Amino acid sequence: MPTGNWVGQSNPDVSLDIQNGGYIKLTVGAQETVGNWEMEGKNSIKVILRGQSYTMPFERKDLSLKVTLPGESAPSEFEQM
Repeated sequence: MPTGNWVGQSNPDVSLDIQNGGYIKLTVGAQETVGNWEMEGKNSIKVILRGQSYTMPFERKDLSLKVTLPGESAPSEFEQM
């Protein structure tokens, strides 16, 4: 599961807070977006942000997470905080 607090490797202004129980917060700069998530397969989560539903494929290895953010075509890499 992709739970934890994550900060972007190439862009530290982007962070993800993915918690057990379905809470997710995406922070880009000073803008925070809070929503819900659930597993949608072995390597993807379904996320609802601002009433929109997104499928976010991910790959987790120890303290790193590669995930495709809503509106992006390529995955971003994150480190656990």
